[in-house]
Amino acid sequence: MKNFKHLNFTSHGNIPFANHARTWFDNGYGISVVATIYDDYEIAVIDADGKLVYDTPITDDVIRCWTSYDVSDIMAQIQNL
Repeated sequence: MKNFKHLNFTSHGNIPFANHARTWFDNGYGISVVATIYDDYEIAVIDADGKLVYDTPITDDVIRCWTSYDVSDIMAQIQNL
């Protein structure tokens, strides 16, 4: 099962001083994670095309997390969809 250590962050490009990572899981869902300069993470569930998904049991919006452990927890939830 993938967790935070499997994410490869690169410069976001659209948000100054932010980094971005995406990965996909075997169930067809993925995760988009933005690491901000405020030491938090903004997470979105994405589909195979990289588009945000707003109709999962996990969330209907973007999720803000404070630690890498929180990100790993959300990753596990997405992988279990």
